[in-house]
Amino acid sequence: MRPVPLTLVKLDVNCLRSPERTSAAVIAGCFAWSSGRFVAMRRAVLDSNGVDPLVDLPGAFNLVKRAIEAGKLELLSTHVLCEEISAIRDPSRRAKLQALIDLTRPVPTGAFIFDVSRLDQARLSGSAAPVEALQAGNPAKNSKDALIGATGLYEQCALITSDRVLRREAAALGIEVLHGRELLCELGYTGP
Repeated sequence: MRPVPLTLVKLDVNCLRSPERTSAAVIAGCFAWSSGRFVAMRRAVLDSNGVDPLVDLPGAFNLVKRAIEAGKLELLSTHVLCEEISAIRDPSRRAKLQALIDLTRPVPTGAFIFDVSRLDQARLSGSAAPVEALQAGNPAKNSKDALIGATGLYEQCALITSDRVLRREAAALGIEVLHGRELLCELGYTGP
């Protein structure tokens, strides 16, 4: 099993005085500071091609929800994912996936691609090279995947996908790539 990169957070009373701290961060900081423990959090951005196990396997959704509520997991979503989920025609399937999206923190995509990105939900990047690499020579087909991969690169977090091309290109850029089932195993899933 490969090592898992984690975000370690250790807050002290000096950082609590910052005006940027939210009340939740202050509470979490007081707990972390008073207990003297580090809080480890797994962070991952979701691709629509990787979320199925998180909602389809028995007990998986509740496991993910508990991990998020416990501060062990942060799932990130982009406008690309939200648009793909909202385009699903089957209302019960769409509702199931939307429940997962509701647990995520929306972030701007890690890059901007004309005619694909939403200007207010994308970052302008200094280099097109990562996006071009993630498009794998087929911008017409792979631009949305490239935006999600670029988000993983920008956020320095894992990318949850089952798309073989995106997995290969993201790994070549040094982005950690996981299947949804791999994430579930990290969280202790023991189901089928």
